[in-house]
Amino acid sequence: MRALFFLMLFMLISGTAYARIHQIDMETLAKIESSNNPKACSYKGCKYGRGLYQISEIALAHYNQDNRPEVTTAQLLDSGTNRMVANWYLDYLWKWCAKRPECETREDVLIAWNWGMGNLLRWKWGDRPDGLPKETKDFIKRYKRLSR
Repeated sequence: MRALFFLMLFMLISGTAYARIHQIDMETLAKIESSNNPKACSYKGCKYGRGLYQISEIALAHYNQDNRPEVTTAQLLDSGTNRMVANWYLDYLWKWCAKRPECETREDVLIAWNWGMGNLLRWKWGDRPDGLPKETKDFIKRYKRLSR
């Protein structure tokens, strides 16, 4: 149990440092995603996001592919666990973007966070002529306003 605690602490610290290196303000994300409510759920039954950073089941699946022990959806309502997964997922998005010329900026990473990686690519390739959805545009505007 003690080893798990130190592993989670290391991941939390290193993930936060990584997010800061890439200039993603985790506190701003928490404000936007959940109004800093660690028990927040989107829609009925937490269908689209859980906890402080509104971690989706898709993001959690990516996390659980690379990490042990696995995190359950119920554990995402713990703020420390949610923050750990959020930091890991931002790191994952940055690495994913680094491999793609169409994903170049912090804003691209935030779009992938909010709208999804596949949607970001389809939009960049011109396969989404309707452009960014209003929710994502609002998310980016809010992030820019709050992170100053």
